[in-house]
Amino acid sequence: MISLKIAWQFIRKSWFRTAIIIFTVMVSVGVQFFISGLGNILTNMILQQATTYQEHISLRGDTATTFENIDIELRDTIMNEIDEVEYAIYTIITTGTLSNDKNEEITFSLFIYDDFNPNNSLHDFYGFNVEENIVEGRVNDPNTNEIMLDDFFARRNNIKVGDTFTFKNMYGNNSLELTVVGTFDIGVFKLIRNYTYISSSQFPSDTPSTKMLNIQVTDPNNTEFVKNEIINIIGQEDIDRYLLNDWRDTHPEIDLLDLAQKAVVLVIQILISIAVFVVVLSILGFSIQQKTQQIGILKAMGLNNYKVTNIFIYMTSILTSIGATLGLIGGVITMHLYHNYMVYADGTHRFTYRLTFLNYFISFILVFIAVIAATIIAVRRIKKNKIIDLIKT
Repeated sequence: MISLKIAWQFIRKSWFRTAIIIFTVMVSVGVQFFISGLGNILTNMILQQATTYQEHISLRGDTATTFENIDIELRDTIMNEIDEVEYAIYTIITTGTLSNDKNEEITFSLFIYDDFNPNNSLHDFYGFNVEENIVEGRVNDPNTNEIMLDDFFARRNNIKVGDTFTFKNMYGNNSLELTVVGTFDIGVFKLIRNYTYISSSQFPSDTPSTKMLNIQVTDPNNTEFVKNEIINIIGQEDIDRYLLNDWRDTHPEIDLLDLAQKAVVLVIQILISIAVFVVVLSILGFSIQQKTQQIGILKAMGLNNYKVTNIFIYMTSILTSIGATLGLIGGVITMHLYHNYMVYADGTHRFTYRLTFLNYFISFILVFIAVIAATIIAVRRIKKNKIIDLIKT
């Protein structure tokens, strides 16, 4: 208790150096917190690019076997028994080529939906409003063989609105005349773009195809739990007959990108903490040099090296707590102002962010460790000095 009282007296009598330490800690914690918040924003943006308008989980039959027990009944079972599943679509995929009168062939896939109008399924599943994302042309009529294409895919293959193609499945036993009436751009990255959606009423039922369930979950980070629940429904003994993938399996580079940016953020935070260590060590070294006579008197009164060390640890802990609190408050305010500043012309925010306990804890603990380490090293210089030498200084 006496060490704490003496520490408080040192704080009161050295207000200028106290203010410098508080300011240093405040700025470093605030900057670390803001950088940590930016890291969260990048994580959310990466996650958004990987999961928006794209399936979170896909379940399909293994093409190496004849086992194809994927149907609407399985879809309904998954939706009813797994609360985390937001929506699921039963889809039939057939792959082939698009060809025109110039004998040009393009590898292409048709996603055939059980819904009479696949655009309804797209809206319910992805939250994707086709009409709002049209680049050229119009929305297709589901009662005819009209299709829409991804705008990037159409431009890359020099396909224009009004062009007519013949789709032939990979076995060549079924074909369908298709007319491009519009192109769309969903505004996010997609690895695969050579496909379109049609209603099951527009394609022969005997066409060789792969059955699939595309699944959306409430939290894209929780796909592993949902996959385990799906395995329980299907049965551990039968799951090898299926291909069960989530967005991480489809885009493995996304996790690496997120890990890389988190590593960069952590390195920056550590470098800031090292800078704090150097500043605090310099200030404490000077402060201890000014107080050597007082420290000598305290040791003459019976305080051992352990208690003397505690005096300065208490002192810097109090100052760090004050500075860190101010820094975290400033960091939260700065992040809020930055969020409100970064908006589109219509006033909507360019990004969303969610701060977690780790943002606060890591920003505080790195600086706290740096300050305590600087304190211990600074105090070690006077431990070996004799009492008489300290008093004479």
